[in-house]
Amino acid sequence: VTVDSSQRGMVSGVDKKELDEIHEDMKYLLEEFMIKPIDKKPLCHVPGKICWILNVDVFCLTLLKPVFIDKISLGIRSALTNLEIPEVSVAQNQITLEYELDIIEDRIKTIGDFIDMNKVPIIVTIGEV
Repeated sequence: VTVDSSQRGMVSGVDKKELDEIHEDMKYLLEEFMIKPIDKKPLCHVPGKICWILNVDVFCLTLLKPVFIDKISLGIRSALTNLEIPEVSVAQNQITLEYELDIIEDRIKTIGDFIDMNKVPIIVTIGEV
C-alpha cells in the first residue's frame, strides 16, 4: 500500500513531519485492516513462483486527512470489486523445469473468482458530536 497526496509539502502552516505521520498512519490502517485480512492464496498459480500481486496506491488530490480513511476504504473495495484479471494457463517445461505462462485471450476473470468479496473489510469511523 502506498499513500500520497498532491498537496504534500505545499500547505503553509502544516508541519511536513505531521503530514508524513498522517500518510504512514493511513498506510498502516489500510494494510492491517483491509489488505492483510484478504486471503491471497487463490491468487497464486504456483506458490512462491507465479502469482498475481495486489498493489494498492492511494493518491489524494487534496490535503490528506485522517477523516478520509472511510472514503479511501470504500474506494479500494470498489476498485477490487471491478478488477478484471486475464485468465492464464501455467505449464512446467519438462526439460528446463521452468514455468511457462500463457494468457488466454478473451477470457477475463474478476477478483471475485479468486477471493470472497464479502470478506473484504471496509473501515468505518464512528464519532460522537
